[in-house]
Amino acid sequence: MKVPFNNFQISKENNEILCNNHQYSNINNNKKIKEFEKNFANYINTKYCVQINSGINVLKTALEALKIKKNEEILIQGNMSPADLTYLIKLGYKFKCLDFDPDTLLVDATKIEENIEKDTKVIIVSHAYGYCADMDNIMEIAKKHNLYVIEEVTNAIGSLYKKKKLGSIGDIGCFGLNAKSNLKVLGNCAALTINDEKIYNNVINIDGIMKNNGQNECYTKYISPNKLDHIQAHMLNNNLTVLDHQNKMRRKIREQYKKCLSGSKDILIPEQKSLCDSCSNLFIIKVICKQTRDKLREYLNHYSIDTKIHINIEHDR
Repeated sequence: MKVPFNNFQISKENNEILCNNHQYSNINNNKKIKEFEKNFANYINTKYCVQINSGINVLKTALEALKIKKNEEILIQGNMSPADLTYLIKLGYKFKCLDFDPDTLLVDATKIEENIEKDTKVIIVSHAYGYCADMDNIMEIAKKHNLYVIEEVTNAIGSLYKKKKLGSIGDIGCFGLNAKSNLKVLGNCAALTINDEKIYNNVINIDGIMKNNGQNECYTKYISPNKLDHIQAHMLNNNLTVLDHQNKMRRKIREQYKKCLSGSKDILIPEQKSLCDSCSNLFIIKVICKQTRDKLREYLNHYSIDTKIHINIEHDR
């Protein structure tokens, strides 16, 4: 049996949506968008959800909603997505990289406080590879120093920290949605989850939602329109109904991989904290050298198990 790296399949229900897309393409009818925002907020257990059209745009929207100025400092972890880091640089934000724990590949919460300056305003926590960061300590530090916390949850949609969904603990949860994420969709879009009404209103203001004869037209000063399209929203609504079942299967497969690979001293599997019930769109391992990595990939390929090399850049301070 072939095990592809990304096994994205269009369900019968989603295929029907694509074949009858003319029924869902009215730009002034945002019924399906609003429906998914409500459903996803309920799933994550937050008061609000706002969808936008781009995974790379979601972090910018979150920072603007929190009124972060370009001369104020953002704390990020050293293995943050290179795409997100590049976008922060392009937007002109000031940031500092934090150490991450080499055993968990998550931000080292014990190193946060020593890096806080008088102009530090926000911590961006990346729940890398489906694992949960130490949110209790991070939120305690943030409260002590009056900092915002943004959770980046793209690789961990459906993961739980102390039975709380990731994306519901910080001030804003950021979710990139695409064909490779746990919650799959054709193309690229995103969602923000929020509990605070003021922050939610800030997002709506950035998103430029304007009333027009009782209907919404969406604009943004960066990308127009900033909302995803209604076909994507309809597909996301369908896929959300099976997400927990699919995540259960992902956990089962992950445990099987761990069991088969844990006996080798040349392969290191990131540790999972006992408080975290994780589910990732990727199963990540660390291999001690290139030669071992290539031999392992060759072995897995022989048994039709597809793999990719994950480029993980550790950014300098």
